[in-house]
Amino acid sequence: MQDLYRYVARGASHDTKAQDDAPKCHEDTRKQLLSDILHWIKLPDKETGIMLLHGPAGAGKSCIVRSVCQQAAAEGLLGASFFFWRSDSGRNNIMKLFTTIAYQLAKANDSLRPYILAAIQQNPHM
Repeated sequence: MQDLYRYVARGASHDTKAQDDAPKCHEDTRKQLLSDILHWIKLPDKETGIMLLHGPAGAGKSCIVRSVCQQAAAEGLLGASFFFWRSDSGRNNIMKLFTTIAYQLAKANDSLRPYILAAIQQNPHM
């Protein structure tokens, strides 16, 4: 895990200190949208494995996703999260996205950890 940690974007996860000041949804807003997204997460037989949330800059996408991550984590449904940030060199490009997600998944899921670590050992330059 130490080898993988060297390539992690610190502060990218929804629950890090770097996210403390990040905008969050106000408690009484977007309740239906948040409920719809959490319902989709819990569906056992999804037709698609990806939900795309899109909108113009400033529409609140990050607030919504951060709120979803917090709720999903509280319910044990979140494997990993990554929040890009334009002014943070570790989070303003995709170079550390997959290593950060892999690290979070390995840390959070005992059954995934050996597979992730084995993949890294087999190909340490990936």
